[in-house]
Amino acid sequence: MRQSSYTLTDMGKIVSLCKRRGFIFPSSEIYGGFGNFWDYGPLGVLLKTNVKAAWFRTVVQERDDVIPLDSTIIMHPRIWEASGHVQNFTDPLVDCKKCGKRWRADNLEDGHCPECGGDVTEIRQFNLMFKTYVGPVADEASIAYLRPETAQGIFANFKSAMTALRMRPPFGIAQIGKAFRNEITPGNFTFRTREFEQMELEFFIMPGTDAQWFEYWVAQRRAWYEQYGIRGDKLRLYEHPKEALAHYSRGTFDVEYEFPFGWGELEGIANRGDYDLAQHEQFSGEELRYFVEESKQHIRPEVIEPSAGADRATLAFLLDAYDEEPDGNETRVVLRFHPALAPYKAAILPLQRKPDLIALANSIRSGIRNRFMTAYDETGSIGRRYRRQDEIGTPFCVTPDFQSLEDHAVTVRDRDDMTQERIPIADLGDWLEKQIARGIGRAGPRDDTGAQAPRGTALVMGPTTTQSSVLIAQSSTKWVYLFEEGSASMRALLGGKGAGCAEMTRAGLPVPPGFTITTEACNAYYSVGKQFPGGMWEQVLTALRSIEEKTGKKLGDPSNPLLVSVRSGAAFSMPGMMDTVLNLGLNDETAAGLARLMENDRFAQDAYRRFIQMYGRIVMGIDARAFDEKLDAAKDRHKAKADTDLDANALNGIVGEFKEVVRRQAGRDFPVDPLDQLRLAIGAVFSSWMGDRAVVYREAAKIPHDLGTAVNVQTMVFRRCTETSS
Repeated sequence: MRQSSYTLTDMGKIVSLCKRRGFIFPSSEIYGGFGNFWDYGPLGVLLKTNVKAAWFRTVVQERDDVIPLDSTIIMHPRIWEASGHVQNFTDPLVDCKKCGKRWRADNLEDGHCPECGGDVTEIRQFNLMFKTYVGPVADEASIAYLRPETAQGIFANFKSAMTALRMRPPFGIAQIGKAFRNEITPGNFTFRTREFEQMELEFFIMPGTDAQWFEYWVAQRRAWYEQYGIRGDKLRLYEHPKEALAHYSRGTFDVEYEFPFGWGELEGIANRGDYDLAQHEQFSGEELRYFVEESKQHIRPEVIEPSAGADRATLAFLLDAYDEEPDGNETRVVLRFHPALAPYKAAILPLQRKPDLIALANSIRSGIRNRFMTAYDETGSIGRRYRRQDEIGTPFCVTPDFQSLEDHAVTVRDRDDMTQERIPIADLGDWLEKQIARGIGRAGPRDDTGAQAPRGTALVMGPTTTQSSVLIAQSSTKWVYLFEEGSASMRALLGGKGAGCAEMTRAGLPVPPGFTITTEACNAYYSVGKQFPGGMWEQVLTALRSIEEKTGKKLGDPSNPLLVSVRSGAAFSMPGMMDTVLNLGLNDETAAGLARLMENDRFAQDAYRRFIQMYGRIVMGIDARAFDEKLDAAKDRHKAKADTDLDANALNGIVGEFKEVVRRQAGRDFPVDPLDQLRLAIGAVFSSWMGDRAVVYREAAKIPHDLGTAVNVQTMVFRRCTETSS
């Protein structure tokens, strides 16, 4: 995806385009409009839905520590008393004594009316909530409010959601929904409106961990906007000074975008402490706490809140995608949307309005429209139709021509560079899906934000679907093969090790169960900025469940733990050039379980310390010498000449020292969640394909760099062993 090189300085251009092309219309326009309310047109619905789906995919679908919610717009009025909105949700207002216009006092530069220069009244506080009545009688007893934010619906449902899905902190509840604020000075198109939509997460954490989680979410949320195409130099983080913080906030950062009218907030990330749950406990009389089994205490979680505006994000993506470039004597206008956000993924444009071509075009569209949103246009010259699709951001235009009737192929034009390629009609759907998937990738937490998730979080989860996500093209590529699904003939796709394991499995040999992630997945990983391609992680989890069923073991189960190896495996042998992780799945609990199963505590502790040492070096980038120094010092203390002279107690102490090495050098605890371990290990093996030693080896051996490596995940098998086994 090519980013726009154009900086839009005139909001009028985007407002005009939005109305002309069906993105956004003034509400009630035939009656002269109504108070800065806006309606989303056909393309605006698709764009905004895709923005919300991208947020949901990142914040909910690809995590196992966040669950969704949809609370009502009108809630019990006591909720707004507890939250402080009835008392504190106000703006300071003044009226002009001359013209009667009303203004926010904090927006007046010289204390006079901006319209006519007249004197203004004393400041009065005005509550921003829309008031309504519930029931047949409009009296004080029936007053209710349209919610001014979605957060309070989450806090009110905290206990029910936590109990129903058996969650425990750290975990989050996410919600997308409408909110209403009776803004006195709305403006700047859809930036500030009275009716808007929020994408909000309340992330509940254990007391004392707020600083680390706050830093983590600030970095994650800024990176999300860049991941979906917004230029980094148009974004900034603004930290609220302490004197300007909301009454509930310990600290707040805004992700801001440079709009044509100046810097404006896209999303706020607030450290809310336990204010909200404490308030609702007090006003409702219901205990909103989590029982910690280990300490036998009921604790009230604290909260980190990333709260984004769906309308503001949609506007920012529109503005940032806008591009202009010379086109002969004219100007070509292009919306360079990230493919995941583009309203239409492809447009079908028959070369001419001839019955045979129209019939073929309709047939082509019917064949792919169940996979992604498509447009159809047969009116005007093909050049004009291309320009119309450029202006609404369609990534690909598909043109059946008279040659298509003979060779059953079509011309596909790329929006960004206008190059054209001839594609067989039978392959068109798969081709488009692969091209779009390169842009979509895995729209989840990036590894390069500079912030690591605190201990206890897993960044991805299994498959989840939502209505809004269907507009994003989901990759149907098969990235993962169980050993029994492959064969020796698939060496290019499965690599040497994967193809070999597959062939031996097919031959009936006793191969420990496993699966292979393909070389295509590795190449896709690099093409989307070192992220898992869409659908790959879900396929990994499905394959993992198959292994668990075959072995009767479960990854992370303390009583019968499954341990796996994660190995590279290119199509050509590259001995020692890439990385391998053994005994993945070990933590304090599973190591104890392994010791019981093997009836050998020393073996389990030795396997555990070796795993931390190997994983820390390969996956977490820790200098191997740091582990070697700790091991040598332990051998000196215990007067051991070799590793095998160390007993179980000594090895257990080394495990603790190795964890401290990780904490000190990586700035985070060693990951204890086996799914975290697996996800990061797969990424490390992919990354090792382009490691210095692998690149040098391939250049010397004249092995192409674009082959990619497969990743083989296989069950570790142990037999009963002696005290000196390792």
